[in-house]
Amino acid sequence: MAGFLQRVNITFNVSRREVRRIFSTPLYLFCLLGAPVFMTVFFLTLMGNGLPDNLNVAVIDQDHSTNSRSIIRNIDAFQHSRVAYLCSDFTEARDLMQRGKIYGIFLIPEGFSRDLQSQRQPTISYYCNDAYYPAASLIFQDFMQMSELVGGAATQSTLRARGLDNQRTAAFLQPIIVERHALNNPWINYSVYLNNVLVPSVLMIFVFLVTVYTIGVELKDGTAREWMKMADDSIFKAIMGKLLPQTCIFFILGTIYNLVMFGLLKMPCRGGIPIMLLMTYLFILACQGFGVFLIGLITNFRFSMAISCLWGIVSISMSGFTFPVSHMQPVLKALSIFFPLRHYFQIYVCEALNGYSLYYCLDHVIFLMIFILLPLTVLYRLKGVLLTYKYEP
Repeated sequence: MAGFLQRVNITFNVSRREVRRIFSTPLYLFCLLGAPVFMTVFFLTLMGNGLPDNLNVAVIDQDHSTNSRSIIRNIDAFQHSRVAYLCSDFTEARDLMQRGKIYGIFLIPEGFSRDLQSQRQPTISYYCNDAYYPAASLIFQDFMQMSELVGGAATQSTLRARGLDNQRTAAFLQPIIVERHALNNPWINYSVYLNNVLVPSVLMIFVFLVTVYTIGVELKDGTAREWMKMADDSIFKAIMGKLLPQTCIFFILGTIYNLVMFGLLKMPCRGGIPIMLLMTYLFILACQGFGVFLIGLITNFRFSMAISCLWGIVSISMSGFTFPVSHMQPVLKALSIFFPLRHYFQIYVCEALNGYSLYYCLDHVIFLMIFILLPLTVLYRLKGVLLTYKYEP
């Protein structure tokens, strides 16, 4: 018992030393606390409405008829589109799009009403700026729906003029009724899609950087031997004591963003907040384990910092929430298991969105645990470096 208390006392002495270093280094404190908080608030407020609406579009009305004016009013009434400009020709509308003032152009040609009434086939043209993909996709849906409604209204008038009743007309216009069910995110809320990965990814990047920095700076400043001496030359006590204050801070940040997203913002969390909190803590520990592994494997301070930053940025693509991993090249698909964010994302989909049991994502939980144990492969190498390494700028 006395030996255990002594080991605990040594670990807490190292932690107190680390706390002093945190508050005496503004950059360290900013990366540990300031930057993650700022980025979390930034992303959570960036998509406050969940889905963009009233996106600016331009309409070119060359027909100037009652029908064309009705079409313009209907486009403006859609949720995602707002008729901000009525242009006289395509050149004017194209200039507005090139300057980024509109996301789409709807062109009603001359003679549109005449052709519609004489049962000739008028042509409606619309253009969407796919350089802004989410906005263009939403406007494309509105424009397509408007064109289908116009075509359907014209066909309905013709069929009724030929004596068909409403039931037969409806069967002709829509022979198959399609029911659409958006599972797990029926609001099509972009914040649900993105923030539940972007916020953890930002936290992951800073966990990587801070973990590598806090060990590498000991080599850079020549204080590694002092650190090891305080830890009784035990690399386990040294690492545990050094990472303990950071872990507490990151756990607090992880708790706050989970409570804000799933509690305050009411984002879907079918598996329950406690499970997601537990998985977030596991994710943070996995990121710390990977950071220790990096600095222990490479031992070069600057190179380790660069690799940790690069690994964090690439993780966003390799996690699979922007492009499905199943359709990546086989080599990239195999490499995706080496990114902690990939496993956290799969757990989030399984638990928060689908509400399945942890059994269905147990492999990803095991992978996160492997990341936590990864430093065991380099600790003794790291100890030798800390005791003998001389920093060369």
